[in-house]
Amino acid sequence: MRWFTGPDVLIRELDGFCLSARARSEEALGALRETLPGDWLV
Repeated sequence: MRWFTGPDVLIRELDGFCLSARARSEEALGALRETLPGDWLV
């Protein structure tokens, strides 16, 4: 398991397979989703 932080976000990567993200605001989460494109579950 690895942890990453960014402006108002916390990201957890589990075994190179699962990525979880938490954000302080919808704007911060939107910025993360633009930075890491892919199929995001909401």
